[in-house]
Amino acid sequence: TSVEEHVGGAIEFDFGEGAVSSGVVTEWEPPVRLGYEEHGWSGDAPPVATEVTVTSRSGDRCVVRMVHSLFTDRDDWDDELESFETGWPG
Repeated sequence: TSVEEHVGGAIEFDFGEGAVSSGVVTEWEPPVRLGYEEHGWSGDAPPVATEVTVTSRSGDRCVVRMVHSLFTDRDDWDDELESFETGWPG
């Protein structure tokens, strides 16, 4: 995995076994926010935007929130988006 640390920078995820996804950084506010948009992440998949926010809590605790958004009007991607939950156990 690599990231160019600025809005407009490249971001790439290497999941192993040739599975690579890349996109562009849309939000860069360390250490509280990262946003990026991926195209072509799975066959004919529509673009997906991801936003990760980190909110400080009391003591040494924090809350990490990840939101995925697909840009499509096709109903067949509803199940795909719901399946993202299994890839990010928390």
